[in-house]
Amino acid sequence: MRMRRLKGVALVVTMITLAIGSAVVMDFGQRETIRYKLAVNHRDALQAELLAQSGLDMARLILMVQEPLQALMTRDEAFGAGLPADTVWEVLPLNSDLLRQVVNGDLFAMLGVPVTQEPSEDESSSVTPAQAGADMDSRFRGNDKRGYGNDKEKGRSTFTPPVGGFGAFPESASFNVKVEDETGKISLQSWAEDGVAEKHKRTADLLYALFAPPRYDDLFQQGDADAPAVDRWELVGNLYDWTQRGDQRVDPQAPAKRWGTAAAGSKSALYASYDHVRPKNAYYDSQEELRLVHGMTDTHMSLFGNAVTIHGGKSGKVNLRSAKPQVIQALMQYCAKDFRDFRFSTEEALQELMAQWEKYLEEEGSKTSDGLIEFLKAQEIEIDEKKCKEVIGEKSEVFTVRSTGQAGQVSRTLTFVVGMNKTDEDVYYFRIQ
Repeated sequence: MRMRRLKGVALVVTMITLAIGSAVVMDFGQRETIRYKLAVNHRDALQAELLAQSGLDMARLILMVQEPLQALMTRDEAFGAGLPADTVWEVLPLNSDLLRQVVNGDLFAMLGVPVTQEPSEDESSSVTPAQAGADMDSRFRGNDKRGYGNDKEKGRSTFTPPVGGFGAFPESASFNVKVEDETGKISLQSWAEDGVAEKHKRTADLLYALFAPPRYDDLFQQGDADAPAVDRWELVGNLYDWTQRGDQRVDPQAPAKRWGTAAAGSKSALYASYDHVRPKNAYYDSQEELRLVHGMTDTHMSLFGNAVTIHGGKSGKVNLRSAKPQVIQALMQYCAKDFRDFRFSTEEALQELMAQWEKYLEEEGSKTSDGLIEFLKAQEIEIDEKKCKEVIGEKSEVFTVRSTGQAGQVSRTLTFVVGMNKTDEDVYYFRIQ
C-alpha cells in the first residue's frame, strides 16, 4: 500500500515538473519570438528611413533644376504642346519605381538606348562588392563594351544594369515622394516683417477673399461644435494678432497705410477662457500652430489649411501655376475692384466663373498674371491691374517635401520644408515620423 502511494506521488511530481518545464520552454520561445520580431522591426525601420531619405534626396535633385525645366515646359506649352501637369514634380513620378527603371534599364530602353541582359544569379553571386564597383567604374568610363559606353561591335552606346548595390532593393521595399509648392498658397510671411503696412494689408485682403465665398457663410455666422462663430474679418485680425507684440487687438479693416495699428479690445481677454493657450506675440513655428488661434477650429483647418502657409518666397507672390482652385478663386476676387461683384456673390456664379477659367486655359490661356487679367477682363469684371500683379507670380520658391519609405510592415515619413534658390537651400523645417 505504501509503495502505491509513493508511486502516485512520483507521478504527480513528474506531471508538475513537466508542466513547469513546458511553461518555461514556451516562455523562452515566446521571448525569443518577440526579440526576433523586434529585431526585424528595427531592421525594417532603419531601411524604411533610409529609403525615405533616398526619396528626399531624389526630390531635392529635381527641385534644384526645376526652374530651367519649368521654363522649358512653359515654352512648350506656349507652342501648344500638351503636358500632363503644370509643374515639373507632377510630371515626373518621384518614387522607387522611377529609380528601378533607371537601374534596371527600362528607362534607357524607352529612350532608345540598347540594354544588355542582366547577369545570371551564378555570375552575380561570384562578384564581390569591390569587383562590382570596379566593373561599374569601368563601364561608365566607356572601357567595357558591356557597359554604358562605346560598344565597338554594335557601334552604339549600351547600358548594363548594375550587379546589386544602388537601387537593387527588394520589391517589398519602396519609397514615394509628394512635393507641395508652398508658394502656391496664401503666405502669412509678410506678417513677420516690421513696418510694411501695405504688404500686411495685402495678406489680410487675400485671406478675406479666401474666406469670402458664400458656401462658408454658416461657418462664420453660426460656428461649429468646437466654438462659437467668429466672423471673417475678426478671424483675419486674430491670425495677425497672434504674431504681434502688445496686448491690443488690430483693426483688420483699417486702410492700407495705417493697417496694423492697435484698436479696441484686449488679446488677453480674448484667450481668458482657454487653458494654457495665450497669444504667442511672435511668428508661427509650424502650420499646426494656426489651430491655436482664437476662431480657428478643426473645420477651418480642414477647409483652409491647404490654402494658407506660414512659409513663403522672398517675392511674397502666389505662384498661379501651382495654386489650387480655391486659391485662384481668392486671387480673382482680390483683383476685382469690387469685392461684392455679382460674379462672387453666389455659389452658382462662382462655379460658373471657375468653369469659364478652365475652358479659357484649355483653349488659349496661360497660368500667368497677364493670363488671369485677360480672363477677368473678358468676363467684364473691373479689376485693379497693379494690385493684381503685386500678388501673382509664376515662380516656385518654397517646397514641402514628404518622403515615405516602406520596408515590410514599417513605414517612415520625412517632412522637409525648403526654400530653393538655384543650387542654394534654406531649410525651414524637418521632421521624422
